[in-house]
Amino acid sequence: PRALLWALAGLVAPFALWLVLASRHARAHDPLRHRRAAHDELRRILTSLEQGAGSTEHGSSLPAPSPRLLLAWQHAVRALFALPTSAPSARDLPDPLWAALWVETERALYRPSTPLAKEWFAQAWQAHAAATPPRRSALAALRPAHLFARAAALVLGGLALSAATPSTFAAESAAPDATALYARGEFAAAEAALRPAVAAAPLDAALRHNLALALAQQGEWDEAAAHAYAAALQHPGDPALERLFASTTPKAGYRVVLPPAPARLLPLARWQSLGLASAFALLALAPAAWLIGLHGGGRGIVRAGHATFLIGALVLGASWLAIRAHGASASPDAVLVWRAATLRAVPTDAGEQKVVAELPAGTVARVDKAFLGWRRVVLPDGNTGWVRAEPLVALWR
Repeated sequence: PRALLWALAGLVAPFALWLVLASRHARAHDPLRHRRAAHDELRRILTSLEQGAGSTEHGSSLPAPSPRLLLAWQHAVRALFALPTSAPSARDLPDPLWAALWVETERALYRPSTPLAKEWFAQAWQAHAAATPPRRSALAALRPAHLFARAAALVLGGLALSAATPSTFAAESAAPDATALYARGEFAAAEAALRPAVAAAPLDAALRHNLALALAQQGEWDEAAAHAYAAALQHPGDPALERLFASTTPKAGYRVVLPPAPARLLPLARWQSLGLASAFALLALAPAAWLIGLHGGGRGIVRAGHATFLIGALVLGASWLAIRAHGASASPDAVLVWRAATLRAVPTDAGEQKVVAELPAGTVARVDKAFLGWRRVVLPDGNTGWVRAEPLVALWR
């Protein structure tokens, strides 16, 4: 259940982020954005002008308004109608009502102590309501110009993150002291220096490679093959790791095989990222393209939805098959048993206790609990039991 929740979160979170980015892009590139802002500004200015006028009347006119507010009103009208001139006149306005309001505003601005006519506010509110720009559609973010560019960026970003680990390495780049010890033939000292480094960086294939070499030089072929297997899983296709695995495995006391070659075309993390990206395409991009196409987007958008669905289904199927081909080693908690051990019911050697099962070397299992120097492993058949940590080599962490 927890894995399912994380998988759902992994699908929902990119989808939500994608919609947020598409919505922001739609707002930033909305052609009526400035008109809507000017319309809102006009409403605030009219409210302030009415509040400043108060309820005192002088004959047929109201008190003289604030010149600052009148200038702000003119600037907002200029922005509302996108007038090209910096100092427009009443002739530049598209409607006689707005032209009359503009003339009355200029009269109040440039004649000292000249109030606005009482009818000006009613006419200004009427003109303001008539010039209301259309509201932005809630589905604007689903238009191709805002939708697909952001979605592609998210997918490519996810693939770039999954590709962050290098496909090649230099043995000198990690644990240089151990490298020097190995070069001098001090293999046991090199092993002692490499073990804490591997524990701290279990995904560093250079460290795994060097530790396997140090163990092999001492005749510890069983553990050497386990580390070579882990390195080859993490970086499939690397010639140095392939040679190391091929040279250590035949001399080990057990047999372990890598996934089939098609499943090793990409690292496991890349297959998982491709699976998430293709699921995102199936659940979000293709339906969005069909929806846009059915609402006036054209046949090209519908065909793009079909192509997205087909490609997403193929990639999702290939990713699922590749991950399935890894078997138990696909789990982030996967371990390889390099030395035969006994599964116990409780994590202790003391007293008589029920033996759960014998754990042969070469078994790939999953660790779900830890207690001091003990690990509880879950076998592929579902059986569980406790075993010492020494015969286990973690494949990923």
